[in-house]
Amino acid sequence: MNKHTIIVIIASIIIAIPFAYGTWNYVVLDNLELRATEPGGFSFFEISTGKGIQICNSSPIYASFDSIDLTIFYQDDNK
Repeated sequence: MNKHTIIVIIASIIIAIPFAYGTWNYVVLDNLELRATEPGGFSFFEISTGKGIQICNSSPIYASFDSIDLTIFYQDDNK
């Protein structure tokens, strides 16, 4: 193989890694599981008073997010 071909292949792999990682995070986002922090079920009141929720990544590979914005709908109304 030509040394220029090897350099192009390595550079392409290095460039593709961040795009693949970003795509993986996007795919994992669809599989996140949400649950209440307190036993007894999910409560809109719990979220609105700032107690929060737990978010679980059910995929086998680690993913990272800077922030997650949740939009809550109740009976077709955006809360």
